[in-house]
Amino acid sequence: MQRHSGQKLWEYCIQLEKWSKKAFPEVGAETLSQMRTTKLMKAVRDDKTLHKLLIVKRLEVSLEEQYEQLKDIVLQHENEEIRENEQKKGDGRGSKGKKEFKWNKRRELGNTFREGRKGRPRNKMEGGEPKHG
Repeated sequence: MQRHSGQKLWEYCIQLEKWSKKAFPEVGAETLSQMRTTKLMKAVRDDKTLHKLLIVKRLEVSLEEQYEQLKDIVLQHENEEIRENEQKKGDGRGSKGKKEFKWNKRRELGNTFREGRKGRPRNKMEGGEPKHG
């Protein structure tokens, strides 16, 4: 069983669990977890960073729990990517627009501050005469 092009990882995991259970009903939980883990690792090998993360995490978890633990990581990663893409689409500006918004907001705040200081004597930092105390 292989992941199809464009197939969501959560869909692939459901299919993997369904078919592995049907194909190997007599296999123990540990062996089934290892088989599923191997398939999951192959399914994400195009994403080098995620693949390396799973390799490291795989060593930290018992054989029986490997598939469930790695599946959680993969699904969290996929959800984060979906969330980021939705934010970019919904914003219409992408990350550049967000920076421009922050910059404009700072400029507005700076103008408000300067307007509030009108009529007050300038301090040393603003180029006026130093105050003597």
